[in-house]
Amino acid sequence: MGIFDALNTAVSGLQAQSFALQNISGNIANSQTTGYKETDTYFEDLVSAAALGYQTANGVTAGSKSTNTVQGTIQGASVSTDMAINGNGWFVVAKPTGTSDNQPVFSGVDNYTRAGDFQLNSGGYLVNGGGYYLMGIPINPTTGNPVGSSPQVLQFTNDFVPAQATTALADRQRFRGQSACRRSAGGNDRRQRRQAFSGCSGNRHRHGKFCEY
Repeated sequence: MGIFDALNTAVSGLQAQSFALQNISGNIANSQTTGYKETDTYFEDLVSAAALGYQTANGVTAGSKSTNTVQGTIQGASVSTDMAINGNGWFVVAKPTGTSDNQPVFSGVDNYTRAGDFQLNSGGYLVNGGGYYLMGIPINPTTGNPVGSSPQVLQFTNDFVPAQATTALADRQRFRGQSACRRSAGGNDRRQRRQAFSGCSGNRHRHGKFCEY
């Protein structure tokens, strides 16, 4: 190996380490990215043709390896439609290719992701941060069994009755006792009314009985 080959070998090592630092920087920058998977770096030695029994170093090369099978950290979220998969599995999603009559059109190709930052859009679809629409198998509301076996894009309708504030309250109570007493209001002017009360004195009955006046 001449001096020029030695310099090339050393430069290839620097380039490989620089590539590894790029992957590390990308991992740090996406530490808070939903569904992001760490990217590892692997190194391979380059060996040139040499005489039998000899091995001449000829540099090194580096490559990226995606760790899609490693479980990420699940964190709590304040959005009710945020989801995460604990363990193996993927969200089945679809990417729209266009729109027709203000409705998304899909190509029919199923995609898979671990990014569960879904939000309900104006059309009733659950869409994650990458613009992918959540798919699933519908459930029969009567039997609770899946309808079919092929996933389809899920759309939810907002047909719930809106809540209304209470404006009036009707209250009915039952008191002990059924007896009643009468008392004249004076002269020929006699009026009657029924009143419930918790205690009486004089000729009035106690224990919450009904009295007419």
